Amino acid sequence: MALLMALGAVGCGDDSAAPDATLDVGRETAVDERIAEDTRIADEAVDVREDRAAEDDRVPDAAEDAAPDGGALLERYSLAALHPEGGAFDAEANRFFVGSLEAGTVQSVDAETGEETVFFEGEPEGEWWTLGIDLDTARRRLWVCAMDDQRETSDDEIPYDGYVWLFDLDSGERLEVFDLSVLAESATCTDVAVHPDGTAYVTDREAGTIYAVREGEAGEVFATDRLLEGNLAGQNGIVVDAERDILLVVVYQPARLVRVPLNVGRIREVNLLGDFSDVGPIGTGADGIDPLSDGSVVVVFTSKLMHITPTTDDWMNAELESVDVAPTMTDVIVANDQAYLLNGQALEFALGVDPVPFELVRADIP
Repeated sequence: MALLMALGAVGCGDDSAAPDATLDVGRETAVDERIAEDTRIADEAVDVREDRAAEDDRVPDAAEDAAPDGGALLERYSLAALHPEGGAFDAEANRFFVGSLEAGTVQSVDAETGEETVFFEGEPEGEWWTLGIDLDTARRRLWVCAMDDQRETSDDEIPYDGYVWLFDLDSGERLEVFDLSVLAESATCTDVAVHPDGTAYVTDREAGTIYAVREGEAGEVFATDRLLEGNLAGQNGIVVDAERDILLVVVYQPARLVRVPLNVGRIREVNLLGDFSDVGPIGTGADGIDPLSDGSVVVVFTSKLMHITPTTDDWMNAELESVDVAPTMTDVIVANDQAYLLNGQALEFALGVDPVPFELVRADIP
């Protein structure tokens, strides 16, 4: 999707203001010094973490006991959703959710049978995309990134308006619509990740900004940093690591993994041992991220799947292994600790090329 936005908005953004020396922040300081600093940061955050857990009485007790039900999963799911860019897995109900770049819908896919149904049929007017999706099963909520594509009607420098939609996970009712332009001019929305305390963290592909929104409350700008910006495209995936009180964000191109503390410490690029890049189709980049139960993450590029494991507990350092995949992927969804790749063909959509059938396919984690 990030590539789609870049292609669709040629001349619409100032990519000349790309990160320069700031991108090398993590490389200018010795690794040992950074580890020592972040160890100190982690120690200082312990009290904050404990206080927040004690004070937040909004998280149902059942959330701590929630676990995947181990329902049957297929190896491959044929999708009716048109150009699905992002998705998520509901372990409790054993179903996937996927969006659509073409129709702006949200589809539900039964993980045992493959039956696909419309969860949300989309806005009746305008050109809408549905992108990143995340679940808050404790509160029975579904969070969806949506974009209003106004390229045909607007002369704005960035002709995309970003929104976050909040749904009741059981009824499908849309409960709230968060207009991100209230928080920042020309705000976009590419992905969303929900913290156990109910906060949804939202990435902005254009501005290098992360927003924080909560049900029934006004949102806020949570963080802005040049490490979250990109050249061709910026942030394109986010996950919450609640145990370490951090966010992990993938920037599309130039591809990098960024560590964003929730309490104390500064935003840093993760030092990766391995080649965090993709030599697939032109303009390819880091397109999705999802966590595994052991604390590692999987990241999908257009034509690569990567498994990234921290080598220090603070996630300042990590190593990766990768495997080639078909060059049409738009997201990776972890279901019962298995990786499923979303074959959404965003480049084909951007170029108007006839797609092959859309699928969600299990892939071996390298």
